[in-house]
Amino acid sequence: MLLPGRCQRGSSGQRGLTLVELLIAMFLGLLLISAALAMVVATSRSRGTFDALARTQEAGRFALLMLERDIRAAGYRGCAYGTVNSLLNPLGIGYSNAVYDFDRPFFGWSEADVPTISAGTLPADFNTRYARGDVLLVKNAAESLGVGLAADITTDSTFAQLSSAIDVPVGGLVLVADCTGGGDLFQVTTDDPSPTDRLERNETLTGIGPGNLDPSLHLFSRLYPAISTELLHAQSNLYYVGFARTANGKVTGGTSLRRIRMGERVDGAPPDDELLQGVYDMRVQYGLDLSGNGSADTFRRADALSSVDWEQVVAVRISILAYGGEGTDETVSDEEYTVPFDETIWDFSGAEVVADPDGDAGELRFVPPDRRIYRFFSTTVAVRNRVG
Repeated sequence: MLLPGRCQRGSSGQRGLTLVELLIAMFLGLLLISAALAMVVATSRSRGTFDALARTQEAGRFALLMLERDIRAAGYRGCAYGTVNSLLNPLGIGYSNAVYDFDRPFFGWSEADVPTISAGTLPADFNTRYARGDVLLVKNAAESLGVGLAADITTDSTFAQLSSAIDVPVGGLVLVADCTGGGDLFQVTTDDPSPTDRLERNETLTGIGPGNLDPSLHLFSRLYPAISTELLHAQSNLYYVGFARTANGKVTGGTSLRRIRMGERVDGAPPDDELLQGVYDMRVQYGLDLSGNGSADTFRRADALSSVDWEQVVAVRISILAYGGEGTDETVSDEEYTVPFDETIWDFSGAEVVADPDGDAGELRFVPPDRRIYRFFSTTVAVRNRVG
């Protein structure tokens, strides 16, 4: 019992949290932390998605740019405006008109025809690297050898004497032209140590094909004066989509735009270069000038072209399917893609396509084999040396 006039000791007016209050505070704290974490994850995913989309756009645009440059120069042969006289051996190892006929600037195979390419036409590595899509061959002689002649080339010459020694492209193709008509094409079979001032056209050289015809029986088409003759690299570039490889040669799951330089030799074989990662598929259509007015009247794929049709190609339409990202949690995409342009180009099958619920009957959607981001790209390129 408290006595009058005295205060109660030990009372401070404070008390602790109850268990319910503590649980509520913890719950609110968890909500705040969860919201903050969700924001961080969403931001990271958005950043990863935007980065993957940017890489996809970059891959698609760069792939088209690389192809455009070569396609525009297709058929260029310096001042050799007539028929090219080929001194290559048509019975030599790896010879095919598709690759070495420089009077035909284009050739190609549709995806369905790639397995039918004759053995030896392309390097053996092609079969292990090829992934999918169409294959395109572009031929030109747009690059100078960078040196002139020290003496005339007579019709019975077995070599070209250069004005200075260079690193001779052994196994490479050289086109000789002097602006009086066509030109002569031969393979360099010089066995002198490099640098040297001779471009020899012997029949064969160990490890080099297809080689040349017998020089004593097959002559240059004309006399080439030293003062006015051009020496040009003749290049036959083959483009395709192939599997990427690591530095030690192991095949990875990614695919790239690749190029085989058939008109060159490195260690006796045409170099196979990876040009650009992030290219999943490539399709090619060829524009034919059927009316003779210098412009394309219709576009067809390679498997629909006859030997005569190839002579009428004045434009090439390239379609690229590019991807970005690695399908990680930061770049996942469950998107399906409406197949654009002419759906006969993108003849996907099986699990790669589903019916497009928003399209007309028969229209399809591309279903990515992974959770990467994909985009379609296309361009049409006029061939400068065929349009006019």
